[in-house]
Amino acid sequence: LRLIDLRKIDLAPSSPDFEAAADRLAYIDLRNQYRDTSIDVSVEPNKSHKRNRLLKNLDAMRRMTSYLADHPVDRLVLFNGGVMEYGAAFHAARAADVTVVEWEQSAHRRGDFVLAINRCHGDLDMTRIWADAAPHQLTEDRRQRAAAWLSGKDAVADTSRQPRGVLTPDASARDLVSELGLDPDKSVAALFPNLTWDTSALDREVIFDSVQDWVLQTAGYFADRPEWQLVVRIHPAEQVRSEEYIGEILKDRWPDLPENIRIVESRDPLSSYRLLDATQLGLYYTGTLGLEMTMMGIQAVTPARPLYGGYGFTREASTPEEYFGMIRDAFADPDATALTPREIDLAWVFADLYMTQTPKPFPWSYQRFWASILEEWPMPRVLSAEGMAEFGRIFAVFAGEIDLPDGIVGDLS
Repeated sequence: LRLIDLRKIDLAPSSPDFEAAADRLAYIDLRNQYRDTSIDVSVEPNKSHKRNRLLKNLDAMRRMTSYLADHPVDRLVLFNGGVMEYGAAFHAARAADVTVVEWEQSAHRRGDFVLAINRCHGDLDMTRIWADAAPHQLTEDRRQRAAAWLSGKDAVADTSRQPRGVLTPDASARDLVSELGLDPDKSVAALFPNLTWDTSALDREVIFDSVQDWVLQTAGYFADRPEWQLVVRIHPAEQVRSEEYIGEILKDRWPDLPENIRIVESRDPLSSYRLLDATQLGLYYTGTLGLEMTMMGIQAVTPARPLYGGYGFTREASTPEEYFGMIRDAFADPDATALTPREIDLAWVFADLYMTQTPKPFPWSYQRFWASILEEWPMPRVLSAEGMAEFGRIFAVFAGEIDLPDGIVGDLS
């Protein structure tokens, strides 16, 4: 084991490719630092902050390139791979044809991590895993694993896998619509925005310029159609993890909201799954609630490229006309536009692969790294029979003892 101080490594020559990559990373870094996508980097102090990040990223790329040129490195084990110096190191390693094993916390199974080969975490490339799982039959084992995951999201999440045609809300759902100040006899669409700055929405635009643009144009479409109703359920983490608020953006546009539009704020305890009981149509950008709605048989439409898009179960629009047409048709004839049983089954298969099989156990905590080493999993325990039974395959991936294709790492059993 050798510790290397990259600051002492000579700088390799720069290149237009490195400078472009460093600039793009700098934008991502500022977006994440300020938790805001509306940063104007043409004015101070944002201009200087972006320049500072660009130079740091470029410096890391050049030093990593110099090191890799002088040392026979087989693989780079790297956190995240898409932000700050992590992203710079990823770019330099791939440019040098060095295999990168990237790891990041699982957003869906607390304490576990997701690994990828030669992919940044934000890519979430499931192409090979999906192909290997063909013909994508929903076996009983898969169904049980996915059902356990979905049920764990909320006690009222629907695991029946029945397509939702014309919705007849029950008394509880009608009461909810009335509590929101809407008409329980009119159909409801629920819109679920991403955190605007989060990398899960970065570079995934298809129709609209941004999450904000999508929300505003969708709300404008409903404002002109009072026979339909829209509930915008703000991301629960927005209040504490953002400096850009969808609710404020909507209220700036409509100081007095149209009568058929309501906002459920981030801090509101209303469960998104209870809201779905009253929902005829779901609208989402790239968040995993789009997958969950499909699993529950609810027709869900996106104007973007979700991380789980293109596998045969998502309703993805490619033009504004197609997007708004999907909304119109879903309200006009819900039975005719309802999900098919096959689409629902495919969503369940994907959920099993992504939500239950890609997260991997790891001995040390991201938040309590040193404490978890000293108190829970010191090296003698990790290297014991117990530790190797639990984590041996993971470390074999890090060490290159298991040859894996590019993309997210799937089942290692």
